[in-house]
Amino acid sequence: MNEAQIRERARERLLSAELAELLQVEVAVIEAVELEPDRRPSKWLAAALLCFGVAVASGVAWLRTEPAQQAAQDPQGAFDPAAPWWEYEVPFRVPMVVVNSLEQIAALPTTTARITVGMQGAQEGAIGAVLRRDGLQQLLLVGPNTAALPIPWADLATHDSLRSLGFIAVAVPAEPLRQLARLPELRALTVSHQSIKIDAVTASALAQLKTLRQLNISYDEVDPEALKRLADLPALTSLVLGVAQSGPGDLTAQLAAVAQIRTLRTLYFDGSFDPMPADALRQLRGLPNLIALQLANFKVDDAGLAALPRQLQHLQLPALGAITPAGIASLAGLGSLRSLSFHYSIPEECDAAVRDLVPKLPLECFECLIGQPSDSLWSVLAGLPLLRRVRVLLGDEDPSSVFEHALACRKLEVLFVSVPKMPSPEQLRCLGEHPTLRRIVFNRYLPSTPVPTAAELAALRASVRAEIEVL
Repeated sequence: MNEAQIRERARERLLSAELAELLQVEVAVIEAVELEPDRRPSKWLAAALLCFGVAVASGVAWLRTEPAQQAAQDPQGAFDPAAPWWEYEVPFRVPMVVVNSLEQIAALPTTTARITVGMQGAQEGAIGAVLRRDGLQQLLLVGPNTAALPIPWADLATHDSLRSLGFIAVAVPAEPLRQLARLPELRALTVSHQSIKIDAVTASALAQLKTLRQLNISYDEVDPEALKRLADLPALTSLVLGVAQSGPGDLTAQLAAVAQIRTLRTLYFDGSFDPMPADALRQLRGLPNLIALQLANFKVDDAGLAALPRQLQHLQLPALGAITPAGIASLAGLGSLRSLSFHYSIPEECDAAVRDLVPKLPLECFECLIGQPSDSLWSVLAGLPLLRRVRVLLGDEDPSSVFEHALACRKLEVLFVSVPKMPSPEQLRCLGEHPTLRRIVFNRYLPSTPVPTAAELAALRASVRAEIEVL
């Protein structure tokens, strides 16, 4: 394969993994789907044809309602590194009931407030049936909508309790977007995965949604000039971007347009292993309120790190392949950084630089989203006086050593562990001695991992004093 084909394959795998996480199916299910050429704009879009059938057939995943979620902080309020608000509000991160039939909708408990409708194979009237439910707070429609099911826009725009609305791989015309301005509580909107093209017309429609605080337009075609219109949204604090299927375009122009949205506090930008120019990142210095920046799947180098806004409190770094130990050391200049996240595992050649860096920062949160710290780095983390949260990912190894390392972090309040299988109460029991740990989150990143039964969950909770959540 040539470089362009390799990059396209990488983009497809990233999007396949995202859909698999959303619908709780194996990535292999997504990647196995093929459509005839004239209906196959990209493999990830075709994936929904099969994965919704699998998700619905395997049963409904009921939404958790733990107090921690109910208390999720407002993105316009103070940033808490131990409980970042985006964990609860971005649709990809929140468990939602998946339905596509009238029977499934009728069987939902009256308290179910967050619902996903799979447009492929959905019964006529399914969206309307969902909208007739009282107390609906979050609705996500996932395509492709090959049956051309009508979206009842007039009913949608009068559902006063809706706080979060999403369209993934579902074509959304500009004019119905204007109707959403009638929703008094709408705070979050996702229109992603080629659901829309951000041009002058659609940007003008989006600019009418004055209550919006969070906007996800990832993997859509974006005209930088049109993107500037989002500055007309007075409450917008969070923006999610992702490189479109056609490629990254002019990243410097895009981030220069983002820099016009002066209210932004959080920016998440997902690439497909594209080089991120330092000049592009330097544009973000024009955002006086930007405190959280998450860069995933870009190639960032030392010059890019030097160009970052100085006031950041949270930073998620992509793979460190183009970043040297000297570049890592330069992050000590981000004196307000309270949360540091590595999207991928830390290479051995960078481990010493990270160990030297973290004591120089006022860190309250440290994350390795894919991997975990080395034993030497764990020892340094244990000595951090402010550390309240750690997130890691486990493979097939015994998790006991991670729990013992967490026990050594004596100020820890939240432990977030992505697991291929649930630990036993015996493995977890050592954390029962932790003096400050109040919340343990287990993220089942393999859909085949069984959900613990009520008895199994009770046994886990009995082994520690902390609250336990299972995603």
